[in-house]
Amino acid sequence: MSDEACVEEPVDEGVRPCVFCHHSVVELGMDPLAAITAGTLTAARLLGVDDRLGSLEAGKTADFVAVDQDPLRDIGSLGRPENVVLVAQAGALRKDLTRL
Repeated sequence: MSDEACVEEPVDEGVRPCVFCHHSVVELGMDPLAAITAGTLTAARLLGVDDRLGSLEAGKTADFVAVDQDPLRDIGSLGRPENVVLVAQAGALRKDLTRL
């Protein structure tokens, strides 16, 4: 099993990728969407913070990363900084390559 998508370096200033290694559980047989949900909404529920984190909803803190590939086809794309085109942290855009 590879850890190539477990990136330690910041994606952008002060923004670090989630330490949950989605690709590892996908390699073990989990559906990619289920792996993403486990690392976001399910994790927030387990930590008791799903009222403000874990999903994109009005009134919640918007922390998310958008990549230029389909993570349901290539889960590793979430862990490769060169694929990141948009980063929002606490509702503020930190990186936006979509308007170039």
